Amino acid sequence: MPSISILLPVYNAESFLEDAVLSILQQTFSDFELILIDDGSTDGSKQIVRQLAVRDSRIRLVQRPNKGLIATLNEGIALARSPLIARMDADDIALPHRLERQCTYLKSHPETVAVGSYVQFMDRCGHTYRTKYLPAGEGLRKAFLWGCPIMHPTVMMRTEAVREAGGYSPEFPSAEDYALWLRLLSLGGIDNIPEVLLSYRVHGSSISHVHAQQQRDSILRAQALWIAGRTFDKDLCHLPANSLLDALALPPETLRYLLARMLALNPHIIGISPEHDPEAQEWLPRILQGPMTPEIRKALALYHLRAARAPGLSTSARLYQLARCARYSPREFMGKLGEFLRGRLQRR
Repeated sequence: MPSISILLPVYNAESFLEDAVLSILQQTFSDFELILIDDGSTDGSKQIVRQLAVRDSRIRLVQRPNKGLIATLNEGIALARSPLIARMDADDIALPHRLERQCTYLKSHPETVAVGSYVQFMDRCGHTYRTKYLPAGEGLRKAFLWGCPIMHPTVMMRTEAVREAGGYSPEFPSAEDYALWLRLLSLGGIDNIPEVLLSYRVHGSSISHVHAQQQRDSILRAQALWIAGRTFDKDLCHLPANSLLDALALPPETLRYLLARMLALNPHIIGISPEHDPEAQEWLPRILQGPMTPEIRKALALYHLRAARAPGLSTSARLYQLARCARYSPREFMGKLGEFLRGRLQRR
């Protein structure tokens, strides 16, 4: 039995696939199986995976008609023979010591059920330009209130815990990973290794760009269930957002904070200008009615920062949004400005 099962779904990824697989095959830790599931690709991916499988006996290749990402991930979990499962995407690059570092961490932290890492962003051509520093340790649980503080393709998790949590839930499309992490939090700890272990490719077909509003809706429903202590309630998971919030009957102030955080989600909704974001237009007046606590100010600042990055805005509209961001939370404004400037310098 191998020590780690690496789960790598493939769908029309011919441009990046071979580099992604080779980054796993060339790891310093070699006792693994690579479960490569071709989810009905229609490009050259199906030929590439066959050639790779012939070259290395650690690859377990599955090829079949398209079923979608969530079904493919759950199929991989069922196939895994190892006590640990590592996720990997077909367009990313794992650094050579990734598996070794994460396996060692989980062995020395038996209370932890899943661990991720920092990432460096790269473009379509593989040029890295910014490092993403994710929360670790005590601050990680609170960070889940503001989105997903763990990058899905960096994760290594305990197989038994993932199966106990029910795997990836189809009720939360485009945020099935976030919903899984919230369920895992009831079974043990989640952490990030404060080290870059993956190069994450950013391009226009990324889920957070293509399905941004669907992703926010799924995050809203998953977080509402988590706050209410109903994460495993399958009857509620099927409800649309408004019906779910009514059924949970969250206290008014709790609901206000939840909506404020959803308003602030960034960068999930980049590309949507304020006037084309109907949920934001509905939530904003409700959020402004209560007291301006530090958390509400942070949420409003992040919302206006997101709005300022929407394409097609005039210069005056963009400056207005930035000014609102700085007004609500100078700390958030300066922090994001510093992050932006560091990214520009790293690109050079």
